[in-house]
Amino acid sequence: MRQRAIRRLAGVGAGVMVWGVVWHVAPLSAQAPWQVTGRFEAAAPGPLEQATPLASADRPIPRRSYGLTPSYPPQAAAIGLRAGVRLRVVLDASGFVAERRVADAPVVAAFDPTRSNDERAVAAALESITSAALDAVRGWRYAVPSAGPVAFDVTIHFGPETELRVETAVPRADDSTATAQRSPQPDPAEPLPDWARGVPRVGGPVRPPTRTTNIAPLYPADARAAGVQGRVVIDARIDADGRVRNARVLESIPDLDQAALDAVLQWEFSPPLVSGASSAVLMTVTVQFTTR
Repeated sequence: MRQRAIRRLAGVGAGVMVWGVVWHVAPLSAQAPWQVTGRFEAAAPGPLEQATPLASADRPIPRRSYGLTPSYPPQAAAIGLRAGVRLRVVLDASGFVAERRVADAPVVAAFDPTRSNDERAVAAALESITSAALDAVRGWRYAVPSAGPVAFDVTIHFGPETELRVETAVPRADDSTATAQRSPQPDPAEPLPDWARGVPRVGGPVRPPTRTTNIAPLYPADARAAGVQGRVVIDARIDADGRVRNARVLESIPDLDQAALDAVLQWEFSPPLVSGASSAVLMTVTVQFTTR
């Protein structure tokens, strides 16, 4: 087992703060990708964050009105890195991102050792996705907060085969953990994939079709052994013949995402109807994993 740490300076808001990550690298198995585990060492809060309450039911996170999705950096693509970067974001009273920094959060990532198993390549990949996340969030815009400045966390997931995803989490008052506030509907600020554009979504007058074929997901052995469980929420396109043609993850558990997608893509439904005629529809489905 090897251990390595990186440090760099990142401009955050009006100040300059230090972030870093310490991780261990160890193979999951002879066939599986290698895994990176550790923790981000958070930068100190900026002056606005220190004076800004965290989001809560009384101080909700406003809707994001504009946000460029960060690109998947070539350093990460070179080794097939999958990882999430958690950021603390502070909005000013106008809905602009005034400060952002790397939050103190575990690093759980995986990469393909057949492409590279060099520690420097892993370090470069982790640093590249962190920089990409910080750079993208800087330009995000939100609706005007209802109660003045507000702070909250976002996690941006990077991966070679799945779309980049953004999750919003509201830390508890003691800031020791975070409770995810995720919607089963796609973020309206995120661009739709080509296969979803113009396709009506189940809801209101568009009734959900009935599932006729249910393929249970294969629980990854490594995830089960590690006690990884929970739900993966998936956005699926069901064509007029009732077959699932495309799917993407909306609510992620990285170790379980692919197993959930593989199962959903084999499901079949009764032909969806829109205004009485067979039609493709978009529907959100949930795949539950439990070790019990």
